[in-house]
Amino acid sequence: MGGSSRPQNFDSDNLTPQEAVNYFIEYIEAWRVAMNITDFYLSAHSFGGFVCGHYALKYHMHIKKLLMLSPIGVRYNEEFEAMSENEQNDYIA
Repeated sequence: MGGSSRPQNFDSDNLTPQEAVNYFIEYIEAWRVAMNITDFYLSAHSFGGFVCGHYALKYHMHIKKLLMLSPIGVRYNEEFEAMSENEQNDYIA
């Protein structure tokens, strides 16, 4: 509900949308490294699902399973669904 703490060095006025997404992706990755975890379950809701989806695209090797609950910005992709599992893995790697 937006009640979490805010990063002190996040200046959204001077970032492009992609830079903002990258900021959050790297924030999650820094947390993972600091916690020394890998092969973990990642679950997120709404905007968190959007960010974690992008994180999973870049750092999929650290995630055992990804669960996105009502993520924003994710559309159904018929072409992706028609691919074999190997083709899907190549697509997101």
